[in-house]
Amino acid sequence: MRVLLFAVGAAMATGVLVGLVPAWHAFMSSPSTSLRAVGAAAETRSARVFGQALVVAQVGLSVALLSTAALFVRHLFELRTVGVGFESQSVLQVKLDLSRSGRKREQLAPLYQQLVQRMAALPGVHSASFAAMTPISGAAGRLFVSVDGVDERPEDRRRVSLNTVAPGYFETLSTPIVAGRDFQVGDTGGPLVAIINQAMARHYFGASNPIGRHFTLERQSRPNEIIGVVADAKYLDLHETPPRTAYSNALQGFGGNTPTFLLRTDVPPLSVVADVRRAVDAVLPNVPLSVQTLREQLDASILPERLIAMLSALFGALAAVLVAIGLYGLLSFMVERRINEIGIRIALGATRRDILLMVGAGALPLVFGGFAVGAPIALVAKVYAGKVLTLVAATEAQAPIMLPASAAWPIVDAAGAMIAVALIASCIPARRATKVDPLETLRFE
Repeated sequence: MRVLLFAVGAAMATGVLVGLVPAWHAFMSSPSTSLRAVGAAAETRSARVFGQALVVAQVGLSVALLSTAALFVRHLFELRTVGVGFESQSVLQVKLDLSRSGRKREQLAPLYQQLVQRMAALPGVHSASFAAMTPISGAAGRLFVSVDGVDERPEDRRRVSLNTVAPGYFETLSTPIVAGRDFQVGDTGGPLVAIINQAMARHYFGASNPIGRHFTLERQSRPNEIIGVVADAKYLDLHETPPRTAYSNALQGFGGNTPTFLLRTDVPPLSVVADVRRAVDAVLPNVPLSVQTLREQLDASILPERLIAMLSALFGALAAVLVAIGLYGLLSFMVERRINEIGIRIALGATRRDILLMVGAGALPLVFGGFAVGAPIALVAKVYAGKVLTLVAATEAQAPIMLPASAAWPIVDAAGAMIAVALIASCIPARRATKVDPLETLRFE
């Protein structure tokens, strides 16, 4: 209610302020001078200058809004794609309510692989796997590790993120294996094996090859042999720096009771839900399931950034529309006032192209003037944009919010957008000017 009252009050105040200027101008004009041509011309010039100043101010604010919106949108794009370590498109997540399965945990473990095999064989499914945790789900396990041959000072010890995944997990998420191999069904019953990410490999092994080395997790009696290295990926939050991560083979012991099944599809992910339901019923009848795409999960985790980007883009677009309206009105007024001049120019041989250029040229100085006003505002706005994103980020301490380093490209893009808006807004007045009949204007003269 308060927001609505504020909006109504702001609209009324704006209307009053905008109406005061022409009212004051009309009040101050002298009746005697208004009747004289010179006085009327002077009045017209002052009104035109005032209108031009308003348009310049509109263009300046639009440049600032559009450049800030471009920063927010670019930040959102980079947040979802740069350094994520997985591909969220075309991935379906399936969670089962195993509490209603009527089976104990040890009875369920052998059925997971059967479910994966059935899901992977479904039409439109490229690959399938399951895991204890999925990226950006808000869950993460962390444990201390002891790496054979590496002495770590107590003050330097940091917990390592741990995830339990089945074979095919990295293929399903399009996370590249940069060294070694993936988990295999043949690992079941053998020595414990693990895959680590590049961040963990760099920290503990530097430039040396980690394949074949061993580490032991806290509260674990047997060591894990490193059989592969995968690219870094974010798991807890998109704002974080990818942590040191170790992956264990789910077929060698799955600690969680509710795994999440992941399917990469060649068709829209939700289109295979009915087939997934039938595959689950064939192995675990009457077990409820819930589905969500990985992209939906990712987008839900950055809802504040998405709202900021959407609203800033909307405000920038509205500002551009207002600029177009202002330029259209100003150019229409100019054409109307100069219609006799335009008719004389046409009578003297001015071409259609000359008239179009004359009207269009009247808009460009206003755009360039607005750019000169808006560029400094946009530079200041970038600083505050970074502060806004820092406030909405959940893990600022882990990784600072970084807007695109160069502030020039969004300002240049905004200026280009304003030039395009000016050209579009000038089309109708310019077209009207080309249709002026010189005989009518000369007869009027």
